[in-house]
Amino acid sequence: MNKHVEAMIARLVYIGGKLFRLDRGKGTENRILVVRPDAIGDMVLTIPFLRELRRNRPKSHIALVCNPGVYDLVELCPYVDEFLFFDKRARRHKFFVNLARSIRFAWEHGRKGRYGIAISPSYANPDTYADAWICFLSGIPRRISYSEELDPEKHAYYMGTHDIYFTELDRGREIRHEAEAPLGLLRHMGMSVEKDAPELWTEAADEEAARALLAEGRSLEGGRSPVRILVCLSSSNKTKDWPVEHFAETCRRILRVCDAEIILIGADRESREYGEAFCRELPMARNLIGKTTLRQTAAVMRMSDMYLGGDTGPMHMAAACGLCGAAVYKTAKDLPFLVNNPAKWFAPWKADIAVCQPEKALPGCEMGCGKEQHCIRLVTVEEVYQVMLEKIRERGWLLQPEGKDRI
Repeated sequence: MNKHVEAMIARLVYIGGKLFRLDRGKGTENRILVVRPDAIGDMVLTIPFLRELRRNRPKSHIALVCNPGVYDLVELCPYVDEFLFFDKRARRHKFFVNLARSIRFAWEHGRKGRYGIAISPSYANPDTYADAWICFLSGIPRRISYSEELDPEKHAYYMGTHDIYFTELDRGREIRHEAEAPLGLLRHMGMSVEKDAPELWTEAADEEAARALLAEGRSLEGGRSPVRILVCLSSSNKTKDWPVEHFAETCRRILRVCDAEIILIGADRESREYGEAFCRELPMARNLIGKTTLRQTAAVMRMSDMYLGGDTGPMHMAAACGLCGAAVYKTAKDLPFLVNNPAKWFAPWKADIAVCQPEKALPGCEMGCGKEQHCIRLVTVEEVYQVMLEKIRERGWLLQPEGKDRI
């Protein structure tokens, strides 16, 4: 739908809400609603915010609005008292579907929760109407977020209709990474930040499942485990997917110089299709696609050594688990705006995972790739292999003599 029509409807929703006093609830400030119904990577980068919010407000009731698809990842989070679910995905008419869902959510959960503070910590997410509606229609008196004006492209889309829903906006803080954005809001609210590293949680059952899956793999002389390299072939968008044959060739070269085990991870339909193609190229690869929950995936990561994949949620999980490796991004180094360059804005946070990206964008992609899978193809197998090789060499995992042909 045309952005001008959306903006007009958004203003009407705001005016109607003010007329009927829908924004005036009876919440108390010791009840906080955090609105983050986004994807895996966004949630991983929000975890430091949840930890620091709990540290600053130890006695407050903190509720988290999350995507039901990521609940397994945060179910054991010790910083959240209550989980509420909101799914922003829609095949058609997303604007109207999310407006209807927001009204229903506010009626069933938001207004009954008597929350006094709502925080929408997203800085770069372009799909934030639903977040704003949840905060506003739930009748929460104090509503806090970043101003859309900090991102010229976002401001051009919303034209002020995001900001009207909030009572407090951070308009001037310089943020260099999506992980810093939620923490910046805490500072805006007068709170302190001690740690900014993410964390993940698993339980004994998750670890047992991971051990059982990994036990089926091969072992080296003396019972040693090979270097476990997790490969994630698919992302949330096909334009961000590096060709499967490039991944296979990179892994083939790695296996010539390192006693490694290649393990495929992922869950969606594209991952399964890519996984089948990859295993035709490298039959010795272990295919765990679709066999693990998010927490079991995190447990597998803690028992592994390296990550190779793209700009996707599992990459941020791997970073949180301390893996090293390489992540292939489609956006070029010369992209002018920071927020629109995921290779900078959503780079691996606090981890030794190197970013591999094109040097220059192809014609027509100067503001970012569109719907075609082309710029990412500029990243060569040799470039990614050299990054992985350097990390293998640094950790003493090279075979002796280097370059021994094993496959």
